[in-house]
Amino acid sequence: MSLTIRFLSYLDRQKKTNLWGFIILFLLGLGIIDYFTGIELTISLFYLFPISLASWSLGKKPGLTTAFFAVIIWQTSNLLAGEQISKFAVIWNTTARLAIFLIFSTLLSEFRALLEHQTELSRTDPLTGILNRRAFYEAATAELKRIDRTQKPLTVVYIDLDNFKSVNDVFGHLVGDKVLQRVAERIKLQLRGTDFVSRLGGDEYALLLPETDETASKIVLPRLQSALLKEMTEAKWPVTFSLGVLTCSIAPPSVQDTLHLADLIMYAAKRHGKNCIEYDCYPGQAK
Repeated sequence: MSLTIRFLSYLDRQKKTNLWGFIILFLLGLGIIDYFTGIELTISLFYLFPISLASWSLGKKPGLTTAFFAVIIWQTSNLLAGEQISKFAVIWNTTARLAIFLIFSTLLSEFRALLEHQTELSRTDPLTGILNRRAFYEAATAELKRIDRTQKPLTVVYIDLDNFKSVNDVFGHLVGDKVLQRVAERIKLQLRGTDFVSRLGGDEYALLLPETDETASKIVLPRLQSALLKEMTEAKWPVTFSLGVLTCSIAPPSVQDTLHLADLIMYAAKRHGKNCIEYDCYPGQAK
């Protein structure tokens, strides 16, 4: 990871009040330096740093506000240092500097917003709006590390839609897409804010339920399955759900291993007649 990325990540972890305090002190420090260096030397380039910091880490409005105060401090320092220019020149210089700073701040904050939007798109399934496989792996990696750190269990759920192919064959792919969207919406409604839901591809979904042991999963997941079945029945779609549930008390070697174990448990549910839930634990033997 480059030094720049590390620095930007560090800034994102800081409290906004701390960043504001640093920005204000930096601006005041620049004003003092500007005063003592006089009008012969310019340090205008350094004013871009607090503007950049505010625009990138705090957002568009804070960036514009910082740009405004940067110009005020810059111009005030020059006047106090003995700059002898007409009133018109003061207004013109101030306006020109402000325009440059505002444009710079706007471009940087909008670039950050665009970058975040693109990052979010790269982590989101375009059909359902939930996490995609890549984002699931990222979240699962973090949760497996959390097991080692907190010693609290993690439950991973692999969900497969039974008879989904027949929906596409009989009703068409547009209806099939609606099924996938409705399933994602219903799952999100049933989960906590700390849980993760992802579409792995096709008609397969995966859930991450942090700090959920086997006892809790046997309460939550039948309720989820019932809600999903009710949704399908009301829409008259012949879809049921096979769930493979893996509760981890210690972290498996990798996310891939974890998902593979949950997948094996889900296929056990398929073998037992579909539309059922199979449970297992890690460490232990997956069915």
